Amino acid sequence: MEKKLIQISTRDGDSLQVYITRQFGDEETKTVEAADKDALIGELYGIVKEIPMASPPGSEDIYGLDTGIARMSEDWQWTNGDNISG
Repeated sequence: MEKKLIQISTRDGDSLQVYITRQFGDEETKTVEAADKDALIGELYGIVKEIPMASPPGSEDIYGLDTGIARMSEDWQWTNGDNISG
């Protein structure tokens, strides 16, 4: 099964980059204009907050897909999967 890491970060004040790394493969990068980032982050937040979470957070791979998801901010933290690192 292919393992993916998706990282969203601001590289500068003008763009937002999304990194998708497969366990065996090259990194893919998508860059969007900074003006779009708030809408994209808001959409991601809306999706992720509806997904069931392991209890305690990050304790197990509840979907059995060897996939971990984490979203951290000052006001909200969400993790799912036992293989979160970084």
